Amino acid sequence: MKKNFRLCHHLWIIPAAAACIAAFGCAVMLLWNALLPRIAGLPALNFWEAAGLLLLGRLLFGGPGWPGWHQSHKNPFREKWLAMNDEERKEFVAKFHGFHHRRHGVHPEEGKQPGSASTDQKEE
Repeated sequence: MKKNFRLCHHLWIIPAAAACIAAFGCAVMLLWNALLPRIAGLPALNFWEAAGLLLLGRLLFGGPGWPGWHQSHKNPFREKWLAMNDEERKEFVAKFHGFHHRRHGVHPEEGKQPGSASTDQKEE
């Protein structure tokens, strides 16, 4: 009984997915046909070609999009940050700021560009 309820409860996903595919397919078709034949001289697309192009782009650039797919890819920097204590985090931030300032030519102590005159000294 409970299994049938879950199945019926999730049946709305099928028409919602079909509506999304139709909407995005139409959007790709309309944008393609409005822009690319005039700009690049490419042929116009029908709906099914646009939907196929959308699917191809999704597979090449967006991954499969299955639930839980992105959660399997862990961020090692985030895990390392969460494993640090407060002292280690402060040390890391200080090192990062020192690297950032050296890379962009700013002295962290003074906050000025190297070679610029200090406000305490008078220029001659």
